[in-house]
Formats: sequence, structure tokens, C-alpha cells
Amino acid sequence: SFEFPALEVVRNILVSGKGSRLYRKLVDAGIASSVDIGNGEHSDPGLFSFYINMQKSRTAEQAIAIIDKEVKDLLSGKIQPDEIERAVSMSQLALFNDMSGNFNKAQFLGFYETVGGRFERGVDIVNALKAIDKRMITQVVKNYLNKNSRSIAIGVPK
Repeated sequence: SFEFPALEVVRNILVSGKGSRLYRKLVDAGIASSVDIGNGEHSDPGLFSFYINMQKSRTAEQAIAIIDKEVKDLLSGKIQPDEIERAVSMSQLALFNDMSGNFNKAQFLGFYETVGGRFERGVDIVNALKAIDKRMITQVVKNYLNKNSRSIAIGVPK
């Protein structure tokens, strides 16, 4: 399935590196001090979770509005080819880094044997990343980043 690799590409487009969409629009803009997405691969359904640390005097609603706009842009296909290429390269690099050294190779193989049902699953993901395109990205955004199936938790320190 292309879904997990495509979600990884979406994650990279949105939050990986200082050139990512949400880093520029939340962190560089002074609304948040950090932004990340958790998208771990699991054998069971998991969550695509946004983690944002707000700057003082900024509200979660401001961040949510920006995230909603970026998701809407992805859904409508407002994605540049070089943006996809950069995000795919970042995902491939992360997987290749996971295979450096004997310990990391064993961990990589064990993880995919356990979670994916077979160790070759990790290699399948590397290969699937090469085929990710705009259509696949808009499909996973439509399927998984739907306002009707999300939960929002806002924590406020005392």
C-alpha cells in the first residue's frame, strides 16, 4: 500500500526542516516555538498527530487555522513537484540512515518483521516512496486528515 509512504511525504512537506510549510508559517512567524507530526508505522491503525508548542500570547486556534489551510491546500493539489521531491528524499534518507551499522540494520529488520509481518516491508517502503505523486498525496490527505475524524487536545501550563 502507498498510504504510509505517502503520509510520510505529507509529514515532511508540512514539518520537516526549516523550509517546511508549517515551520515557516508557525515557527518563523512567531506563532509557535516548535511544530512536529507523529506518524509512526504500526501493525494496527495509529494516529497522525500534530504537536505544536505555542509562543506566549498566541492561541491554539491560530495554529489550528493555519494547519487547516495547509491541509486544504494539499487536498486541492497545491503541491509543487520540487516539494514532493524534497519530501521523498528526506524519507528515503531517514530509512537509509536506519540501516547504517549492524545494530541499526538488525533493529530495522526486526521492526519490519514484527510490525510489517515481513522484514522486506522496509525495502518495499523505500521503493514505494519513488512512486509518490500529487494524486497519492491528495488521496491520503482526504482519507486521513479529515476534520470530521479528528480530536484536538489543548494543554495549558499553570
